[in-house]
Amino acid sequence: MPSDHPDPEAQEVARLLKTRLVLNAAGDNTKFDARAGSIFDAHGLFPDSPREFDPPAPLAQALAEETHPDRIPVGDGPLLVVRKPGTADERVVVEVETFLFSPKSQVREAAIRHFEGLSGSRGLTGRTKKCLADTKGALVSESPAVWRPAAFEAQRALDSDLLLALLGLRQSLATRFDDGIRRYLDQVFDPSFSAIENLDQTTIRPSAATDELEKIIDKCSRCAQLADACDEYYRVLGHVPLSKAWSLGAVVEKWLRHNKVDDLWHELTAWVERRNEFLPQFHLALVFVARPRWLGEQTDRMLVELVAKLLGGIDDPESKLFFALAKHYLCVLSTTFPGGDGETLSTISLWLAREVSGAFASSDYPIKAILDMTVTPVAERSFFYWFATRPPIGPSTLRLSLLFGDSLWALAVASELHRLPKRVCEKSDDKSRNTIGEFLCQHLARCVNFAPGTSETPTFATDQNLAAAGHHWAQSLPSEWALAERLKAFSEMNRSITRHQPLIDALQDLATKAEAEQAVIVAGLRAYSYLQPEVVQPVLDIVLSDEWARQNMSAVSIPVLDMFLDELIELQSTAADDAALRLPHMLADAAEHVDGKDKRSLLITGVVISATCRGSVSVLDRLRKADDPRLREDLEGWRRQIGDVSKAAPPWAAGRLRRVLARLPTLASGSPAPVPST
Repeated sequence: MPSDHPDPEAQEVARLLKTRLVLNAAGDNTKFDARAGSIFDAHGLFPDSPREFDPPAPLAQALAEETHPDRIPVGDGPLLVVRKPGTADERVVVEVETFLFSPKSQVREAAIRHFEGLSGSRGLTGRTKKCLADTKGALVSESPAVWRPAAFEAQRALDSDLLLALLGLRQSLATRFDDGIRRYLDQVFDPSFSAIENLDQTTIRPSAATDELEKIIDKCSRCAQLADACDEYYRVLGHVPLSKAWSLGAVVEKWLRHNKVDDLWHELTAWVERRNEFLPQFHLALVFVARPRWLGEQTDRMLVELVAKLLGGIDDPESKLFFALAKHYLCVLSTTFPGGDGETLSTISLWLAREVSGAFASSDYPIKAILDMTVTPVAERSFFYWFATRPPIGPSTLRLSLLFGDSLWALAVASELHRLPKRVCEKSDDKSRNTIGEFLCQHLARCVNFAPGTSETPTFATDQNLAAAGHHWAQSLPSEWALAERLKAFSEMNRSITRHQPLIDALQDLATKAEAEQAVIVAGLRAYSYLQPEVVQPVLDIVLSDEWARQNMSAVSIPVLDMFLDELIELQSTAADDAALRLPHMLADAAEHVDGKDKRSLLITGVVISATCRGSVSVLDRLRKADDPRLREDLEGWRRQIGDVSKAAPPWAAGRLRRVLARLPTLASGSPAPVPST
């Protein structure tokens, strides 16, 4: 017989299931909005609900008249801000798309004109513009049977438009409209699959559109004023650190063929100051580093000081905000588009980071508070989704630099330093030379800007090996400086590993090497795993030997082991099934035999991630059944962390995480398990 006291948990499950069915029936599985309500209303499910939105006359008038006295200017976007009649500082904020559901055709027409007016400010994607053009005739119809379906269609296009959401975020920040900030942050922090697909392709994958790049540079160079030429380039291509041939310097060079300027440095620094954003200063540095013939006696020293400021300023709040956002978007897009192209995902990430950080910078909110309270928690969550599932992604130097460099743009500037004449380096002050040298040493040691087989015409500045810049800078330093010797050594080591076979050979007896040499070998192999994984697949054959694993896994330091595990899992994502499925078992065996809690915890992290990466979950069954108390604590910690975040993960990542979660041991009674570090 059924119980008189239904299980509360079962009731909650039933309620959630019914809610999801209702939302899916309305065509939107994330929210119950005006569109869903209208569909339910049209089917008679809510017989007493209104079918239309009839705005008050003052709101409709303010929408129709751009110069209306009660209309508060807050920039272009999806919001209308109106002063409340009879008040000095009270206001009403309305989403303009709501007016599309007005019973009055003239109000709907005013809403259409509002959105059409955004086209010039790059406020709508091509898909949304086409949708509005296609539905315009129906939207101004007097027949509800005609205009209502058109309003639904237009609203759906507007709601999925990422460009419009970015404008909405700027408006909301400018007016401190909290509901708008929450809504548009949700859209821009976690963009949908369709929202990304609708972006302009010419700004997404430059290496596949070099003819288009040439046209853009030519168009920019035809501007009457140099500042206008720089603005147009920055709008279209300024989010990516392109190489000399496609950089802002190429626009300036072409512009100067038909125009003259008395002081080029002054003109470009004035443009940077007027933009008052994070990235233009890097473009300024790249213009003169790549074309030092434009420098003079006064500007030699100023350029090196600027480069030192950029390379030494990676801890500034603006820099941290931009790169936290860029890495966040790279991780989000990787789990949204598994199997995607690394360059495409990286350039989209940089574009989004520029737009969102620019929105925050243009507001009066403190950058550090935004970073600490809003961006960092979201970025840590998205990093965990990528880190724990490791979707296969195509090779790209941009992606490698974004994931493991302190500042992609600083790396881009550093990569061009080999072009500077020795006199420019020698004339600079010691502090600047030291800052630049230390930056080069740190990134050469990590093989972050490591580009094997560098093209003669690279698309991105980061496609060049940093060793050339390191060697050049070392030559300009006083010979008695210890930094000069370190820089030469790191540059030579970087050059020596641009062939993969010596690295693979050195791996055979990794345990016999000094720690510094181990770090360079592993860092080089990691770079290959991200850039040319096919040539270093033999690494898996070596490490899958039980004898090699037991001899070497315990002999390397924790930082080297951390890099090595990352390399192995990146290789695993594209490896043949046999090697991919054996890797988690090899790591589990190493964890069972290694000494030291920290190293064992790191190896268990490798086990869980490699099991998630290719679905080899049988290794978790093996460890759970063994019930080794030394391993259980870490496995329980992973269960806790995955359980906490998997519900909000993107669908692809959530599926991977749920499969692993089911195999991890349940939490023991008593104190909660520790959360593993990522």
